[in-house]
Amino acid sequence: MRTINPHRTTADARTRADLTHAESDELCNLPVADAARRIEAKRNQQERTRRQAARRARQLDPFDRGSRRTGQYAALGCPF
Repeated sequence: MRTINPHRTTADARTRADLTHAESDELCNLPVADAARRIEAKRNQQERTRRQAARRARQLDPFDRGSRRTGQYAALGCPF
């Protein structure tokens, strides 16, 4: 079992805060329309990443029978 390293956790949190602050400053210096486009693009990328991770997890789960159903009975919801 892994133990949590509080120093690493603190350093990671500070790094994330610094990145967020820098991104915020950058967005404040952009025109509103450009900032909105950049925010929307980032949200889309996060959603794509989330979907890809969920798809990979389903593919790797040997007990998740529903993710790989194919054939004539798949549309009927048959688990076989």
